[in-house]
Amino acid sequence: MKKYVHALQPDRRCPERFSLGAATFTTLWAYSEGMRIFGGRLYVVDSALMFLSAMIYALFTWIAPTSVAISVGMSVFLAGRVGIGFLAPRYLKQYLNMLGYRLAS
Repeated sequence: MKKYVHALQPDRRCPERFSLGAATFTTLWAYSEGMRIFGGRLYVVDSALMFLSAMIYALFTWIAPTSVAISVGMSVFLAGRVGIGFLAPRYLKQYLNMLGYRLAS
């Protein structure tokens, strides 16, 4: 974890590569960090992932057994969540820099 400092605000920590909190609780994590706009975007991405997973499940039930359809739909959803977990630290760093935080040396 990298430490960011600000002249007036308390210090903040940011994960370097992967954020488990962001991958697990996408929108709630963004709101808890103070990133309202990014939280809204994550809500839309999460909804699209759920819709895509449901459509893949519906499509695959026509072609393959139910267990295959469930596993393919869930793998798409989990792949999206892992992607969010890897992108979240980058957006948090940008947000902290925008607020005036600098990397502690």
